[in-house]
Amino acid sequence: MTPRNTNEESGFVLLMTVIIVSIVLAIGLSILEISLKELQLSSLTRESEEAFHASNAGLECVRYWRNVQVAGGDAALNDYEEEGVTISGTECSSAAISDYAPAAVSSVDYDAGTAYAQRYQYEYTWGAGNDRCTEVDVIVAVSSPISSFTVANADLPAKFPTTSDFVCAPGGRCTLAFVQGFSSSCANKSTFGTIQREVLLRF
Repeated sequence: MTPRNTNEESGFVLLMTVIIVSIVLAIGLSILEISLKELQLSSLTRESEEAFHASNAGLECVRYWRNVQVAGGDAALNDYEEEGVTISGTECSSAAISDYAPAAVSSVDYDAGTAYAQRYQYEYTWGAGNDRCTEVDVIVAVSSPISSFTVANADLPAKFPTTSDFVCAPGGRCTLAFVQGFSSSCANKSTFGTIQREVLLRF
C-alpha cells in the first residue's frame, strides 16, 4: 500500500510541472506573437517607403518634364495663350509615358486668350521587378504678362487634396502636381494590402 504523503507529493509535483509548462508556453507564444508583429511592421514600413519613393520619383519626373516643356515650347504659340505641346519619347524611371498630351481642366474651358490652364494625367509601372506604380495628375496654369490667372478650387479635380484656389501671378507658368505612389504595379494598385503615399506640390 502506497503511503498517503507519497501520493500527495506526486500530485503536487505534477501540478507544479503543469504550471511551469503553462508559463513557459505562454511566454513562448507571447515572444512568437511579438516577433510576428515586428515582422509585419517591418514589411509595412518597407512597402510604405517604396510607395513614398514612387510618389517622390514621380514628382521629380514632373519637374523634369515641365522644365523640358518650358525650354522647348512652341514658337507658333504665345506662352500665355496655349501650351498644347505633346512631348514625344516621354519617360519616367525608364518607363515610357504614352499619354502625356494635355487635356482640359475638369469640364471647364480655361483658355481665355490671355491665360490658360491644362491638365496632364498618366501612370506608369516601374522598378526592378515592376513592383511600383506612380500615378501623376498635373495642372499647368500660364498667365498673361499683365494679369494673374486663377483656377477656382471648386473647379479643380476632386482628387486634389487642397482647399485653396490655384492662383498664378502675372507672367507666371505655374504647376500644381498631385502624385500618388503605390507599393505594387499599376495593374494591382487596387489590390488589398497595397500601400499608397501621396505628394502635393506647387511650383
